[in-house]
Amino acid sequence: QGIDVIKDDRPGRSTGEIDGHLWGSMDTYQYMAEIQNIVLDAAIERGADYFFSLDSDIILPDNAITDLISYMEDDHPGVVAPAVNLTVGDKAWNTMSWTTRDFPEMGHRPLGTPASGRADVVLAAMLMDRWGMEAKYLAHPQAHDVGFCVMAERLGIPRWWVPEVHCQHLMRRTLL
Repeated sequence: QGIDVIKDDRPGRSTGEIDGHLWGSMDTYQYMAEIQNIVLDAAIERGADYFFSLDSDIILPDNAITDLISYMEDDHPGVVAPAVNLTVGDKAWNTMSWTTRDFPEMGHRPLGTPASGRADVVLAAMLMDRWGMEAKYLAHPQAHDVGFCVMAERLGIPRWWVPEVHCQHLMRRTLL
């Protein structure tokens, strides 16, 4: 089994099912968090120094991983994310801010392109060092990646966003 994508050329996200779970539901996010944690735990068990999580419809530019590792090793530990536009047409970058500092649970998208540096929430592509791998994926109404960032926030693990490393996002077959 795998992803069954239903053709949807309207702006926004395609709908579909992942192994019988409706995309965008808490059930799906729980399922995806469990899968991500299995792979993350396997990397930890094997003594990996880094773990890179990447959505399957994202193409990395040449040297992306080495550039992200260099950024991380230049005093940016924890979790580092390249830039990924999450929409077709408009810009909605793969970073969000907490809606409130007192309750870091829900994110909102900033307007425009945020500057490189510290981010509350990163999505879709994340490089983690051993410290970053201490956080686990959680089901969350805004996606399992947001749940991961909630856990990282609770553990004091910083998240960084690097727009200088810009990925291509193939959200529709027409973009191939």
